[in-house]
Amino acid sequence: YDGSLTIVPAMSGPDGDAEFAIIADGDTISWQVRVTNSTAGELWGVFAWVEGFGKAYCDSHHLAAGESTDCWATGTAYAGVYEVVAWANAWTEERQVKDKVLVELAVAS
Repeated sequence: YDGSLTIVPAMSGPDGDAEFAIIADGDTISWQVRVTNSTAGELWGVFAWVEGFGKAYCDSHHLAAGESTDCWATGTAYAGVYEVVAWANAWTEERQVKDKVLVELAVAS
């Protein structure tokens, strides 16, 4: 995790991304993972994942220097407090680059 690739996750539930929206057991929630190429070169094979929700489908798998793409995952929320890990991988001409972020998710019962 050297800063070559950066991600910013966001989550929304039945009330959208409204501030202080309550996510309840059984609600469908969506994750948006914004992936940004922080290198001076191109990235290929951009892939994102949200633990517990699966593959985050990306709008683009190729990013020029400084470009971003959004990746989306949807799943069911279950009651409890969780630490959800969102991560992304991509490849430069020389190596793999990656980033991950931990997000706390509290779901009402």
